[in-house]
Amino acid sequence: MRASVVIGAAFAMLALAGCDLLPQSKPEFKLQNNHAPGSALHDSTQIFIDGFNNDPDLQAHFAGTFSKDGMYAEMPRAISRGARSLDAATVQAAMGGMKRAITSLQPADCAAFFRPESQRVIGMGERMQQGFEKVPPRHHAALMRYYLAALKAEAANAPAVRIDPQVREQAFQHLAMQYTGPAAERINRVMSNKAAASDEDLCWMGNSLLNGVEKLGDREREAATRTLLGH
Repeated sequence: MRASVVIGAAFAMLALAGCDLLPQSKPEFKLQNNHAPGSALHDSTQIFIDGFNNDPDLQAHFAGTFSKDGMYAEMPRAISRGARSLDAATVQAAMGGMKRAITSLQPADCAAFFRPESQRVIGMGERMQQGFEKVPPRHHAALMRYYLAALKAEAANAPAVRIDPQVREQAFQHLAMQYTGPAAERINRVMSNKAAASDEDLCWMGNSLLNGVEKLGDREREAATRTLLGH
């Protein structure tokens, strides 16, 4: 019997056996909207879900995390990536929602946004969702647009937007002028070694600086925001 006949017979037997020895394709993961139609956060959540479900690159990069830890599990990394790579208008539009959401989190979760990436804890998607869904609907909509754009930037390894060093220096000089006495001592101590700071100190620092950033001019506000969140 010729070799080609033997091989053909072997494949025929596999077909009859249901091809059990061939690789099985994994079921496709799709996000689902848990908000009822017409509810305050349904539409803004659906925009994000549609964007993710229809983008193969996003699914390839983040389906594993989302399927295990929920839709908000990548929020700390996305906030950071977005601050580095997205346009100024998108970043500033989301700032109000970011501040409200981050300040509503427990200290350990809040601190994750200001720690070096290597120190961030994975697996807090449910707690992130609780915080980020407390914001008003218009802020939630801006946040979800930012979240989607930031994940696309992460998946594409988008380049960082250049920050003018002089503008950044001026921004942090003006921020420093907002602190006196014990508050100045505390902010200097925390910022000098964020990796070793406690969750409470790091969360206080982040919330305090986010409040201070709102008082800066447009260029300085952009530079400070990108530096603070895009580390």
